[in-house]
Amino acid sequence: MLASVTPTHEQLQVALQSLVGPDLAVVCTGVDGHPETLWPEERDTMARAVLRRQREFAAGRAAARAAMRRLGWPDCAIPARQDRSPLWPTSLVGSISHSSECCAAVVALKSQWASVGVDIETDERAEPALWPSICTAAELKTVSRLAPALGTSWVTRIFSAKEAYFKWQYPSTEEMLDFQDVEIQLDPDALTFKATRTARRPGTKPHAPVLGSQIVSHGHIFSFVAHRPHIRHRPAEVL
Repeated sequence: MLASVTPTHEQLQVALQSLVGPDLAVVCTGVDGHPETLWPEERDTMARAVLRRQREFAAGRAAARAAMRRLGWPDCAIPARQDRSPLWPTSLVGSISHSSECCAAVVALKSQWASVGVDIETDERAEPALWPSICTAAELKTVSRLAPALGTSWVTRIFSAKEAYFKWQYPSTEEMLDFQDVEIQLDPDALTFKATRTARRPGTKPHAPVLGSQIVSHGHIFSFVAHRPHIRHRPAEVL
């Protein structure tokens, strides 16, 4: 059973589907999911969580199963690993994200896409006090050149792009990155961003930039990173 779906969720889903393309399935709903509909393997993960978190989790799993059905895939459990990332069926890849008002799930066939990372945020949620922890020095320099009214939205876009990148890279690296490990260059006119690993950690080298997509729609920022199979070391394709 899906969480509530409002006209805003429907419109946002259309916008996101247009961004990611036809061979990935997108479902957007509210975050008021139904914990009683979770599969047993999923319910165990949420046994000690507060009700709000249980409802968000249930909304994400229901949205993911709805996206799976759009790909012709039967319903099944999507348990959480110990690191809390979703354990997808072996033939699928996907990503789930929540804002305070919206849940978004994107699922694809593994034969077509090797990894997917998505993030959805309420626009302008990054308060100025958080900017130094979110942004690198170079990103803060860019923000300082913007009109003051644009700064909060711009930093929220940086935050969202980094979150999508973190989810995209994790299945292959199992690295828990922080915000200073990745630098984002936004190109809002082209609806894209470029994410580059920094060499901040000892023994690491900068990676080739990875391209992602991003839109602002209905008060939300949605960021998306994905790559096709067998091109792990090349920049990701942008949809």
